[in-house]
Amino acid sequence: SLVLSGILLISPSVWVSVFTNQTDLISETIPVIYVIAGALIVFSVSWASLGAVEGTGNTGVMLLIDIITLGCYLASSYYLIMIKHASIQTVWMVEYIYLGSLGILCLSYIYSEKWKNIKL
Repeated sequence: SLVLSGILLISPSVWVSVFTNQTDLISETIPVIYVIAGALIVFSVSWASLGAVEGTGNTGVMLLIDIITLGCYLASSYYLIMIKHASIQTVWMVEYIYLGSLGILCLSYIYSEKWKNIKL
């Protein structure tokens, strides 16, 4: 994630220009690239912790974590888009809310050691 984020951040306009040659669109996309590059780092930690919870075999906890994190994701997206009319880069920051809550909930479950008593 660090390598990919670094590559994106070195020259974001070059990467965006692969998909479009419209200079206005390229310049408006660069702030979003900065947000996404940071989210990639949070993603790697959260996704690894999700894999740890999956490895416990407790599908009920996985379902609960998914419901909570997706609820946070949808609620914050709705709030920023429909109520606050936030900029696109601000709306993309919802990824931090989603990935952060996913990581926190998964790591909390793993460190609670409740998974040790699961009978499969």
